[in-house]
Amino acid sequence: MKLAAKLIALTILAVLAVFAGRGYQNARRQMALSEADARENAWLVGRALRPALVDVWRTEGEQRALQVFSYARERVRVTSPWDLRFIPRSSQDRPGSEPLAPRTQLEKVWQGDEVTLVVPVSGTEHLVTYVPVQIEDRPLGALEVSGPLTVRDERFKTEMIQIVQRTALGALIAILSIAVVGFMFVGRPMRRLVDKARRIGTGDLSSPLDMRQHDEIGVLAHEMNEMCARLRTAQEELADETERRLAAGEQLRHADRLTTVGKLASGVAHELGTPLNVVSGRAKMIVRGQAVGPAVAESAQTIVEQSERMTQIIKQLLGFARRRQPQQKQESLRAIALRTLALLRHMAEKAGITFAPIDSAPDPVVEVDGSMVEQALTNLVVNAVQAMPTGGTISVRLGADVITPPADIEGPVVEYAYVCVEDQGVGMTSEQMTHAFEPFFTTKDVGQGTGLGLSVAYGIVRDHGGWIGVASEINTGSRFSIYLPLAKGKE
Repeated sequence: MKLAAKLIALTILAVLAVFAGRGYQNARRQMALSEADARENAWLVGRALRPALVDVWRTEGEQRALQVFSYARERVRVTSPWDLRFIPRSSQDRPGSEPLAPRTQLEKVWQGDEVTLVVPVSGTEHLVTYVPVQIEDRPLGALEVSGPLTVRDERFKTEMIQIVQRTALGALIAILSIAVVGFMFVGRPMRRLVDKARRIGTGDLSSPLDMRQHDEIGVLAHEMNEMCARLRTAQEELADETERRLAAGEQLRHADRLTTVGKLASGVAHELGTPLNVVSGRAKMIVRGQAVGPAVAESAQTIVEQSERMTQIIKQLLGFARRRQPQQKQESLRAIALRTLALLRHMAEKAGITFAPIDSAPDPVVEVDGSMVEQALTNLVVNAVQAMPTGGTISVRLGADVITPPADIEGPVVEYAYVCVEDQGVGMTSEQMTHAFEPFFTTKDVGQGTGLGLSVAYGIVRDHGGWIGVASEINTGSRFSIYLPLAKGKE
């Protein structure tokens, strides 16, 4: 319901209440005045007839007195709405002369008091007045003066009609006044405020409101303009801060990638050593003439194969270390895991660690930047290798399941792909696990790590709409699980 309509409705209710209340009071007052006038007239009639009735009763007897009263009754009925009856004190005195009011209410009349009552007669209220008739303090009966209260009721009806008319006129004037004033000073400004609020909700902070009102609506418009100005400033600052954070995050990831490349350098050198020796040996055989005939072609083919092998190793290392823009596409999570383990296999073997075979059945497909996810997985595997100083086995498992994201992760309960890295290392305490993904937090000795690997890995996974779960026990091992949304329609 609009504000102007509410104001109109409340004002109408107030006008109706005021007019109806005052009108009802006036109507009740008119009824009381009419009833008082009727009571006074009834007393005048009764008091005027009583002396004559008593005098005739005393001098000429009861029969003559009742004849005179009957004549007076007819005259009164012709000239006024009143009806006269003589009510004897006892119903045995004159059978059929029962009063309109119950005799139990006439005790004061027999004691000499005048009594006026309102009695329903045939569905209509009648004003009934009893004037006692006595001779020398001997009660004979009472004069009953009765008449319908039609004048009172007519006055009440007329007053109620006037109340309705005055109330309707007042309500109409109030509606017109509030409609005009409400539209000009409330409705139209409020619509502009609502439109401005909707634009703010869509991110449009331009076009400030120009309201020249000096009331609360004008103050609200001014505050909305000030809020938009502050929001624009905050947006600009947030954009700058976001750009700086993205740049710093990219630099951090690249630095972590280069750190990992340094760790892989010895393994890559070892991987290149064997094909280089083969290439050198075959080349020397050709130069010395030891290979003749078909052996020359065989040696040349061997050199080509080993060169391609070395080229592939170098490309893989460069692809891991090279900084480039994220490019998301559908990739096999199993292929990413296999590339990662192939790159780290020599490092693991040098530390006395073996990789358990990956099950061939599950192969979730995710829409990610394969190089970045490979970097995150590499950090987890390197972390597992460093957590096993005495050697052991690292297991990598793949799969997909319907999972509820953690409370701090906004995401639906849908099917997620996961890759788990389990080690048999020293493990972590619950306190250490709460800080595992904080930058520069590490449980390694000085010189063995910067504490950025898990933080960078977590940031990469969060950028892809996933998260990393961790479970660990001291002297038992740790399990880090990367959860990523499945590509639509893929598993």
